[in-house]
Parts: sequence; C-alpha cells; structure tokens
Amino acid sequence: MLQKKRGISQCMIVKNEEENIRRALSWGREFLLEQIVVDTGSTDRTKEIAREMGAKVYSFSWTDDFAAAKNFAIEKAQGEWIAFLDADEIPAPGDEQKMKALADKLDSRVDAVACSLLDLDEEGKVCSAGTQIRMFRNLPDLRYHRRIHEQLLFEDGRPLCLADAVGKISILHTGYAGKAAERKKTEGRNLRLLMRELEENPESSEILGYIGDEYGSLGETGQARKWYESAIAAMGKDEKNVRCAATFSRLMQLEAGEKQEEKVRKLYTLAVSRIPEEPDFDYILGRYLASEGNYDEGSEYIGRAFEKLEKFGNRDRAMILGGDLPKALEAMTVCSQKAGKVDECIQYGRCLLQENPYEMGTLVAVLKAFLMSEKEAAVSAENFLHRIYGDRKPLKATLFCLRAAKEIGWEELENKIYGWLTKEEAFCLKAALGKENGKWE
Repeated sequence: MLQKKRGISQCMIVKNEEENIRRALSWGREFLLEQIVVDTGSTDRTKEIAREMGAKVYSFSWTDDFAAAKNFAIEKAQGEWIAFLDADEIPAPGDEQKMKALADKLDSRVDAVACSLLDLDEEGKVCSAGTQIRMFRNLPDLRYHRRIHEQLLFEDGRPLCLADAVGKISILHTGYAGKAAERKKTEGRNLRLLMRELEENPESSEILGYIGDEYGSLGETGQARKWYESAIAAMGKDEKNVRCAATFSRLMQLEAGEKQEEKVRKLYTLAVSRIPEEPDFDYILGRYLASEGNYDEGSEYIGRAFEKLEKFGNRDRAMILGGDLPKALEAMTVCSQKAGKVDECIQYGRCLLQENPYEMGTLVAVLKAFLMSEKEAAVSAENFLHRIYGDRKPLKATLFCLRAAKEIGWEELENKIYGWLTKEEAFCLKAALGKENGKWE
C-alpha cells in the first residue's frame, strides 16, 4: 500500500477522450498533488495528450466493469484525498479552490464530500441537477462497487460520513452535449452492463430503474414503462433514495407526456407516500395540470414544490426542479396569473426577473397581474419595473418593458415608460417601433 501524502490526487478513467482530456486536466494544477489517468483502450491521442499535460498514465484492460477500472486508479493514488471526475466533468469556475479548502480543513471523521452535479445541454445550460460524491478520502477499504452506475461503499457496509457541500461546490457535466451517434453507442453498452448486473441482483429496484432510463433514452417508452413499473414493484417498504425518486419521477413524466392524468395522479400519491420530501413529484404534476389548462391546481402543486425545496434543500433530491429553476419560476408566474393569484404571480415573477430580467413571458404575466389590480395598477407596475431595472435604465430595458406593455395593450403603462425618456428619445423610439410593426403613427 502506497504511503498517503497530504493533498488531492485527481483520478479519472478514459477511453478516446482527446477532445476533452486537456480541459479535464487543466483545473487545480497549482495545488493538485498528482493527476492519474487510467486508459481503458484509447485508439486516439488521449494518452499522448495526458502525458503532455504531466499526468501519470496507466493502461487497464477493459473488463466491462467501471468499478474495477476506477478502483485500479485509486490504488495508484498517493494523496490523502481523491477527486474522481470523468473526462467530461470539471468543477464550476472557482469551485476547485473550495475543494482544496475543504480537503485542508475537514474533520478526520469525514469520509467524503457530497456536491452538486449539473448536467449541461447542447447550449451549455443546466438541464438537470443532482447530488454526487466526487471527492473522498483515500482509505484502503473505500471502493467502488457495481459494473455501471457504480457506488462508493466501505467493504464492511458501514455508512459514509459525508460533508454536505451541495450548495457550495458544483461539478459541470457536459456529456449530454455530445454527438447523438456516440450517445447511442454508449447507451447500448450501458444496457448490456445493466443486464449483467441484473443477472446477479434480479430484485434490485435500482438496477431495474436504471434499465428503464436506458430504454427511455432510446425512445422505447413502452419498454421504459415496463422496467419502471417493475422497479416500483421491487422497492422495499422503507426504500427511499435518489434512485427511487428518479424512477417515480421519470415514469410520471412518461405518463404526463401521453396525457394519462389518472395514472400521473396515482403515481404522485404513491410517490409522495414513499418520499414526501421530494419536490419533483409536485413539480411534475403541477406542470402537467397547467399544460392541461388547470392553472389553479397547477400553481398549487408547483408552489408546493418550491416550499419543499426551501424546507428540505436539494441534497439527494430535486434533480428535475433543481435543473429547471428558471423555467419553473416562469411556469409558476404564468400559472398564478392565469389562476388569478396576483400576489403569487408578482412574487415569483420578481424572483426570476431579478436574475433573468429579459424573460418576456414572465414580465407579460406580471404586468397582467398588476392590470388585474383595482387601484393605481399602472403606478404599482411602474414601481415594480423601477425595482427590477433600476432608476437609470438602459435603452434595451426600456424597449423591453414597452414591448411587454404593448403586448397586453396597456396604454397607460406605455405612456409612463415613455416618460423615462427625453422627448427626442421618445420620438425616435416611437418612430422606430412604428416603422417596425406598422401599428403606431
């Protein structure tokens, strides 16, 4: 056994990652003790680039077992701590320093660090969020288990003592932004490995749920439904973990996509009875009801999802809501306005517009909510706009607000917004907009 040294060893297993490997080895180089790359059969320049970057490169014969390859990398590590990220994962900017700070100060009783894992789509936007362990102590009996969707466990089964850094450290995963053909190939491999796991653990609700995910990603919804239902049937009465929540959530989404309201509601009731703290169940049902025009009940469930998120946090939960917060806030804003819940609409709209001030659908919904007020609606709306965009607004903000007011035909508010401009600016803007849409003289 290698003598452990104070510091962090970065480890990863790779195969044909020449497009990602340089970036994957670029973070934390000023403080990492070492960088270990275990190659499982690359035919491109992955190993060459890794060596150029100063990494220690080892070869490992692939055995259809991710845990085996990862454990081989751990055996090569000399650091007291291990940061195990995939080649398509990096810490969010600045979070690598937080990882170092934690490694330097954490109590010796802490075994690992729970952090956020943010999946990015083709546009680089967060499409889902979850909780993962990406940093842990280099202990002789702490190793990965399972061929795929591997888990970090102690050999004697005792639970890990985790430090909660979910709100502090985020790992960005870009794997979902890859080429469709490559993802298809990966999904086929994953399904093969999962079926091998199932042979050894035929009653595992986790494996059954993961198989449902694979069929869902391949667009085979019938098969996905079958495996999700099998997973739910196999769940123990006290089984309530991230994978259970994901199985319920994805089956609810599948049924919602096919407009099976009765099935969605039935699944919701069962899911909440098992994992009452999970916000995603309420969010999925609320979004579905709103899409069907049931805005009153839809806003109730989406609001409940936000309440659970605030009360219970997002560690090991809220994978869908956590990765969909801007859309969730906009949905709640629009849904509340259509349900006639003026105060809720303004409250949620303010939350979103303070972070994303140019969301037209949200601003229109908020202005409609003000218009529903009986007294001095235009004055209240203008004050709201001042709080969002400031007293000295850029022309972009003024034009944006004008278009929102015009979309709902609120002439009184339009005139107030023109009052933010000089006469010359207002004249030119009216002329420009009149020429653009042909409706103003």
